[in-house]
Amino acid sequence: MQLKKAGLLAAAILSLVVGCSGSGEAPAPSASTGTPEAEPSPTSEPETLRIYGAVGVSSAHAIVDAETCMAWGDFTALNSDPVQVVIEDASGTVVGVVDAGPLEPFAEGCVRRFDVDIPAGGEFYSATFGDWTSAVYQEAELDTVTMALILDG
Repeated sequence: MQLKKAGLLAAAILSLVVGCSGSGEAPAPSASTGTPEAEPSPTSEPETLRIYGAVGVSSAHAIVDAETCMAWGDFTALNSDPVQVVIEDASGTVVGVVDAGPLEPFAEGCVRRFDVDIPAGGEFYSATFGDWTSAVYQEAELDTVTMALILDG
């Protein structure tokens, strides 16, 4: 019986020694063992949301003709380049900044259009240009609604 126990113990020790690399580390997997090496987990890109919007003035504060579209009065900042629009989420965190496009006629007023990709998941968003802030928009509606920031409206 003693001999049988010693043989089992020797076999167990031998299997440990054979697998040992001498460095105290577990042996590296090999192609011959058929054990697949661990693949790095894929990093997923965060979901984004594209916001379309416009910042502008109504006809009450716009000069519009065949060659001109410009804001006047307290709204002349809209005439300067660039017009930078800041997008914030519900917590007030800035999630996007974009330079709006050129000033163009729209519904007898003037607007600058913009679009920007932002991280999804903020629930509510608003746009700011200078001292003006838009209404708050729900994330769910921004795939069908243009975010409007009308300075004099």
